[in-house]
Amino acid sequence: MLARTGYKDLLQSGCISDEQLPANASLTSIGDGIAAGFKLYGNPRYEIEVVRLTFADVVDKCAIGDDNRLFICRCILSSRAIPVPNLAYHLAGCKKIQQVLAQPGIVERFIDDAQAAMLVRECFVGLYPLDNTDEGQRAYEMAMSNPSNYVVKPQREGGGYNTYGDDIPKLLSTLSDEERKGYILMELIRAPGFKNVLLRNGQLDSLEVVSELGIYGVWVRQVVGHMMKRRRTLVHTETNQHTY
Repeated sequence: MLARTGYKDLLQSGCISDEQLPANASLTSIGDGIAAGFKLYGNPRYEIEVVRLTFADVVDKCAIGDDNRLFICRCILSSRAIPVPNLAYHLAGCKKIQQVLAQPGIVERFIDDAQAAMLVRECFVGLYPLDNTDEGQRAYEMAMSNPSNYVVKPQREGGGYNTYGDDIPKLLSTLSDEERKGYILMELIRAPGFKNVLLRNGQLDSLEVVSELGIYGVWVRQVVGHMMKRRRTLVHTETNQHTY
């Protein structure tokens, strides 16, 4: 990563030192977290074997029908395997789950401390369903009348599928009531922009940017690393984001 961003050359030239870069052990600490999970079983000796299979792979390789995917999931979660991520962590990243968590009283089901729950809620922006419920209909009308204030997000993996601004009415007008259930409406986060210099492939570019900070963590350990993204202001999605 240092070589790709151009930091390696700056380190070698002496322009910056290692001490000026924040510690970021995310690449190695995830493996340490898996090892810590094995230690919790009380076995000091362990071997880590990484198996990356989708449910479709398991269904194909094990000749299990599509109707039994929930059974497969239950088997994995009830075994001594350490899934990364586990089901709860994976679901927390799903757009619909995030929208449900933002509903009144839901966070409080998982956080007993009222003050802590309030602090968590302060991090939320408005999240609304787009189904045919009364709340979903109100959200639909908000999106159609003031699309610049919102972003429509589908229940899909990865980025690049969000819809912004004037494109929102165009999208919603093509969706049936049933199809709209696969989307949520979110208040647009208007992050403050600032002037900065982006470094990529050894080239410097002075732009107004906004930042996005992601934190890596392991449940049985602690915060283990971070990822900082910066992109140009007013650019909603960008394939070549600058990551540190």
